[in-house]
Amino acid sequence: MPLLDTVEERLLNVLAEAWQTGQPLPVTEAVRRVQGVSERTAFRRLKSLQEKGLLCTVEDPGDGRIHHLRPSQRAEAYFDQMGRCIEQLHPPPKTAPNTER
Repeated sequence: MPLLDTVEERLLNVLAEAWQTGQPLPVTEAVRRVQGVSERTAFRRLKSLQEKGLLCTVEDPGDGRIHHLRPSQRAEAYFDQMGRCIEQLHPPPKTAPNTER
């Protein structure tokens, strides 16, 4: 996995949250959602994430000026890896065997 700076990590978290809803996320909206950094910095980090193979852009079929962000296969692998790390740190509780008869 590529190394990410803190802004890239925050940006990926914002994107993942949007992707979970199933709604397309335009580039302009993504850069506005990142807290604590300018839109210009967020846009540069989006480009960096694209160069690292974590993002794809898809042209809006109704308006070619709008581009939506989609996770690449590499991004999906990144999120899978992060999920496994979280599960290792916080394993689900073990259930007690059912002793009722």
